[in-house]
Amino acid sequence: MRVDEISTLFAEADPDNAIALVGHLIGPENLRLVLDTIGGGEIYMPTYDNLIRSLTRDQRDERIRNRYNGSNTTQLAIEYDLKPRRIQQIVAGRKIPEETT
Repeated sequence: MRVDEISTLFAEADPDNAIALVGHLIGPENLRLVLDTIGGGEIYMPTYDNLIRSLTRDQRDERIRNRYNGSNTTQLAIEYDLKPRRIQQIVAGRKIPEETT
């Protein structure tokens, strides 16, 4: 099937069909790459804001772990606007789904 035929299929597909919507948004060639890479499995796609928040939080947590020296919990908590208990959780490697300061 030619790329233009696939593009037409995506454009005419049911708007509730997630794969067709992704194909329409990123194009059939990019969709093929995605499907060849992760096809057959399920993946959760967060909202853009949640993805950015998560990536930013992971980077912050890594910085905290790198800077932690065993006696600077309060200093890190103040600097990152977190509770000391959360600093300890980060250092221990515990993740929580939705973070509160």
